[in-house]
Amino acid sequence: MADRPRQAHRTTSERMMTISMRMQVVMALSAAVVFTVVAVIVGLGVTDYARTLATVEAKSRLESLRARLDLEASALETIAARLAASESARVSTVPTGSPDPSPAFREWLSQQPDERMAVWVAEDGTISLSHGDAADAAVMASLAVSGATARHGLIALPSGPAAIALSPVGDATPTATIVVAEPLQT
Repeated sequence: MADRPRQAHRTTSERMMTISMRMQVVMALSAAVVFTVVAVIVGLGVTDYARTLATVEAKSRLESLRARLDLEASALETIAARLAASESARVSTVPTGSPDPSPAFREWLSQQPDERMAVWVAEDGTISLSHGDAADAAVMASLAVSGATARHGLIALPSGPAAIALSPVGDATPTATIVVAEPLQT
């Protein structure tokens, strides 16, 4: 009989250890679940923050690119307008009504780099003088004849994208149009 209380005591002691072990396991699992939830929340927050930063950076780069392209097209417009307004352009077109390119345009054209394209287009769409690819010149001439209202912008030429500007030659009634284009660096 002496053995019986001892067994009962062991059983209670073993039960206490089992409850203590269970508590430890439950606490460890709870800590793991909490850690996982916190890690997921932090991961989602960091991912969202990185995505937001990437979006802001992309918008900034696009705005910068748009401004640069607009600046390039504006510079070409200034060149075309200056050539069209030159005294020799007016003298060669106004009195005679001739669509022939002015000497100033010919001289300027001879000094241009190979990548810059320019076209002198008569009022009827005839290309009097061009510098650059023939297919590009044809597209540029069609733009001059189409009555496009924009003075500068971007265009998809057969040789690739380009900044383009056009300016009518002549005071009251234009007799020709100067179209200047420069390919974009891709």
